[in-house]
Amino acid sequence: MINPCSPSPCGSGAVCREVHNSASCTCIFEYYGDPFLECKPECVQNSDCPANKGCVQNKCRDVCPGVCGTSALCEVVNHVPMCSCPPNYEGNPFVHCTPIPPTPARKESEEPFFTSVFCLVKFNKLFDVFLRAAPVRRDPCYPNPCVSYVLVNITPRTSGLSRILN
Repeated sequence: MINPCSPSPCGSGAVCREVHNSASCTCIFEYYGDPFLECKPECVQNSDCPANKGCVQNKCRDVCPGVCGTSALCEVVNHVPMCSCPPNYEGNPFVHCTPIPPTPARKESEEPFFTSVFCLVKFNKLFDVFLRAAPVRRDPCYPNPCVSYVLVNITPRTSGLSRILN
């Protein structure tokens, strides 16, 4: 009796079985392809998989699980897991991301206040002074509350700070 599987008509990665005196070729477990030509695993290297997956134990899989830290986001880019902290979080995304604390409310001392601003105006070698109320924050001379005039003198909360402005 002739064995239809000897020599094997099957391709690499396939097995031959005799079924009713004929050769039947099938791919081995977890191999894919045409059993008469070649059977191979789903992947052998990352490039065998879509860009958002990696080749793990001959299968295209999500490579994110277990890579990023607590509360981090993971996105696979060109087969490589990329970890990042989500919006409004900070930290090392490979270890732990924590919420960014809310900005504390401004203290009363940080609120703008109005004070007297004396503006010295020069017109054809004559000077004129006028008083103007201006909101003052960190630098009372910037931006110039006197607009395009020459000298700013701030009182009383800034102890008479003066500055010549161009």
